Amino acid sequence: MESRVIEAKIGGKVFPIRVFSIGKAIEGDIISPGLMATGEVADIRKLYASFPLLRCGENELMYTVLGFSDEGSKPYGDYTTPAGQDEFKNIELVLVEERFSPPIWARELHEFATLKSGKTFKVDNILACVRDVYEKSGHPVICVGPGLYSESFFSNGSGGMNISITDEEKEKLTKIMSAEKYEKLSALSGELEARYGKNRTMREVIAENYPNSHGLAPFSSQVYNNDIGVSCIIQTADDHFIYTKRGQGVSVHQGISTSASGAAEFNKEALSKGLAYGVTYEMCRELREEVAMPSGTLLLGSTQQRIKMELGVGPEEYEIVPVSFVRELLRGGKPEGWFLVKYHGTVRDLVMKITDNRNAGRAEIDELIYAQPVHDAAAMIQYKEADGFLTHVLLAELHLTVEYLKNCS
Repeated sequence: MESRVIEAKIGGKVFPIRVFSIGKAIEGDIISPGLMATGEVADIRKLYASFPLLRCGENELMYTVLGFSDEGSKPYGDYTTPAGQDEFKNIELVLVEERFSPPIWARELHEFATLKSGKTFKVDNILACVRDVYEKSGHPVICVGPGLYSESFFSNGSGGMNISITDEEKEKLTKIMSAEKYEKLSALSGELEARYGKNRTMREVIAENYPNSHGLAPFSSQVYNNDIGVSCIIQTADDHFIYTKRGQGVSVHQGISTSASGAAEFNKEALSKGLAYGVTYEMCRELREEVAMPSGTLLLGSTQQRIKMELGVGPEEYEIVPVSFVRELLRGGKPEGWFLVKYHGTVRDLVMKITDNRNAGRAEIDELIYAQPVHDAAAMIQYKEADGFLTHVLLAELHLTVEYLKNCS
């Protein structure tokens, strides 16, 4: 098991982080910056300027909690306190059969994104998607229905795409597209430019349609498919946080990122037991696939009611607790459920498990695992330079995880 200690120089201080290789030898750039494109950050800050963004020390991050989705709603989705844990426990889930049905003007944008990206999917999973969020008797109600992964990719995942076609893009696209397809794309681009102006991102166009909700389309609008993402940070028994390097095979958050993540499938059996169980089940499925941990226990509510989450044979290896339900502004306010996983073994135990993992999900980890003492992580993320060393998702998730540990441990 090859490992090396790297020194992260953040805020004028040095934070040691141990890096483990789970494949090839450790060489080259083992610190892969998690930078978002500068233009994307500026775009988001301009469009969602009135939103209360998550803040971590000196950094403003491109996330907001679930409840700031519509004008006047409460700040639901922060589970870093005992009251927040009870909120998660008491979320009411309404299962709907409603499929993704965007308005005509948004459908045209999605069609443009489909043509311009040239992306196709051999496998198109059916995901759990938020169709509406509202309040009832002081508690959040979340409506969830089925939607295709491709529908999320071409709606939530295409916000930064420009409706204009540059000369450089034209040269590239005409080489890989049929003349008929490029002609269709060019005509659609012209129609969109005539309607919205040249050199506009899809995110800008959509935001202008929702001035009453600060530019963020309400879930009920169905402008975005809004599949539920899940992500976690693992805390080991020897008090380290575990990060992974996400490889070229993942569509977002490449660089030093969370321990495990993915998209929640529309699993009716699990969701019929409530949103808390259904979303946690999907996080546990990702843990089984990516880090080979098949059996754990959900600690639910401020009383930490124990609910077995067994997705395979074996003894209980971890406990899992929610830390937040957020909206990711980079992807149109896509909902994300974030968790802390308390693993019963040490860092080295976990690295061995991942190394021996033969599941397909293991491929999302690009050979490197990072282990950082919890107290060092809590201090490091307060500094400006942490943004760029870590991906935005890891920085935001670490912030909320540290808050949970401070308030609920």
